[in-house]
Amino acid sequence: MIVLAGCPWAGKTVFSAIFLYHGCVDHADKGVYVSFAESREAFYENMESFGYDFKKLEENGKFQFLDLLTVKEEGISAVIEQIFKRSI
Repeated sequence: MIVLAGCPWAGKTVFSAIFLYHGCVDHADKGVYVSFAESREAFYENMESFGYDFKKLEENGKFQFLDLLTVKEEGISAVIEQIFKRSI
């Protein structure tokens, strides 16, 4: 698992999306994107503007978006533990 942290507009979303997309497309990897700040729809729309079709990757079972906008701070460690246990 790779966790990116930083101030707004630092490029975390774009960097991680490009990394995941090319891993899925070019190297037959599977990827999971966990968002505490952006909905699935907003992420897909934003990434489509860069030419990345994450919807298609998800439909093909190569990518999964976890929308955790409602997770409170005290629940984050439990969520991270579940991510480690989850296989896509």
